[in-house]
Amino acid sequence: MEIQPSSTQSNPLQSKEPALVGPPHLEEAAESGAAGIGREGFQHLVSHGPAQRIAEPSPQAPQKLRESDFPLAESSSGVRSSVWQGWTGFRARQVNPKLSESIECDVCVIGGGIAGLTTAYLCAGDGRRVVLLEDGTIASGESGRTTAHLTNEIDDTYVKMLQWHGLAGARVAAESHGAAIDLIERIAHEEGIACDFQRVPGFLFPKGPAQGELRAEYEAVRAVGLPGVEWVDSVPGHPNLGPAIRFPNQGQVHALKYLAGLAEAAQRRGVRVFERTHAALIAGGDRPTVKTNEGHLVTAGRVVVASNSSVASRFALHLKYEPSRSFVVGMRLPAGAFEPTLLWDTAEPYHYVRMQRGEGAGPDVLIVGGEDVRCGTHCTQADGDARFARLVQWTRERFPQVMDVVFQWTGHVLETIDGLAYIGPAPRELRGMEHVFVIMGDSGMGMTHGTLGARLVADLLLGRPNPWAETYSPSRKRTSLTHLVQSAVADQAEYAKYLTGDHFKREEELGPGQGGIVMRDVRRHCCYRDRDEGRLHEFSGVCTHLGGPLFWNDIEQTWDCPIHGSRFDRLGEVVNAP
Repeated sequence: MEIQPSSTQSNPLQSKEPALVGPPHLEEAAESGAAGIGREGFQHLVSHGPAQRIAEPSPQAPQKLRESDFPLAESSSGVRSSVWQGWTGFRARQVNPKLSESIECDVCVIGGGIAGLTTAYLCAGDGRRVVLLEDGTIASGESGRTTAHLTNEIDDTYVKMLQWHGLAGARVAAESHGAAIDLIERIAHEEGIACDFQRVPGFLFPKGPAQGELRAEYEAVRAVGLPGVEWVDSVPGHPNLGPAIRFPNQGQVHALKYLAGLAEAAQRRGVRVFERTHAALIAGGDRPTVKTNEGHLVTAGRVVVASNSSVASRFALHLKYEPSRSFVVGMRLPAGAFEPTLLWDTAEPYHYVRMQRGEGAGPDVLIVGGEDVRCGTHCTQADGDARFARLVQWTRERFPQVMDVVFQWTGHVLETIDGLAYIGPAPRELRGMEHVFVIMGDSGMGMTHGTLGARLVADLLLGRPNPWAETYSPSRKRTSLTHLVQSAVADQAEYAKYLTGDHFKREEELGPGQGGIVMRDVRRHCCYRDRDEGRLHEFSGVCTHLGGPLFWNDIEQTWDCPIHGSRFDRLGEVVNAP
């Protein structure tokens, strides 16, 4: 990821284009279909982009910031590395060039994670000329922070699938996620991608002695008709976990090995990949255009936004998901101590477990996640340490063979209100976004949602019928009044934090590498002191989406908004839209 922020960097909020010059023109911009894209998502250029810079009080000339002041090159989502990001083969790969000229293509894909790469690969296989734009580097976002469970047991359970989507919709969910596992396996085999893909069983077990929730899920799974699923009295090798539902033919994969191989396979099919290329503006129409932050245009027959965040609207889709962060630890295992298996419990939030074989003579690693919280909350170092510690304790109680902790990281999750991603043409209520498609809302199942989303969009682009289209449509209307009220109450609770001072800091309290909210003239300011020279950098403490409060995430060293999940790096550059 190339990061060159400075106090002299141009700000999209100060664009010279008349229709995009600030709040008075919001309606005009919305009618034109213009939209900007952040590192992980899709946002209005007028109201989004890098947070507004505030001049430093120091009279000194702006310094050139050092690379050490920013996240690692292979991650644009935080300073902590996942188990995959330690793979030396990925670090050594050659980064693709920036886009340096205006070009035309049949399909322009925005996003270099699982959804974008798979979409590009499939569309190129259909004979389309494909261009892929990635703001950072391939898999530098949330796809590099996944735990890569490949499963057709839905994150939100089949009990809820039946409630929200009915029997037909629940069966679509089961079929499509199963097909996604099949597609990953097929691509890995046909393209010769050595990515540790393996078929494994999955087991859902109870959080405690009571089995009511587990029994209800078993009955729901039977109603949906997943083949081969059975009730077992214990998990093989782990009798202490109690009874479980066994799901056959699940899968696991080394996330970055697969994504790196998929990128190479897409390029062999003719996909042109441009990294470190920020998509700053999108306009739909008969020939949609994508404008980069350096002014180059990609003119395409279709545009696919595969960046896991919502599309081109300040409101249309933001009420349909809730942003959260999930905590993950990786703990060393003695060789052969844990058979490859996927495990999940019925807790809320639930725990999820898998094993990854070590590289060469390296140790096996048990990967355990859970302790989810709403984005922008509970993100002090002390809270993060406590959540990681609870995960470690939970793991040691159930898997005593684990040794020391070797990885700790968090991941960003967009949990849609009905448990399934939004995949297909941009919502009908968004004027001016014709021929723009979206794949968004991982709902805790990013690898399979991204893969099935690519299959569905590729079919839609060619006019092929796909039986999943209606269930995943971004235009589906399933927002309940209860959810709207709960969401509004939660949002107001976060806005209320404007009025409390327990999270405020004084400038002199911030040490090197620390950030905090400082009040100046009754205004919130995000302040970060760099590690190199101890200089203070600051910008507005108000989110550029809908004015929500930003909070310092000490765990990943980002600024997070709890309202709709916007995230910014230490100096205010967009990490995750809206």
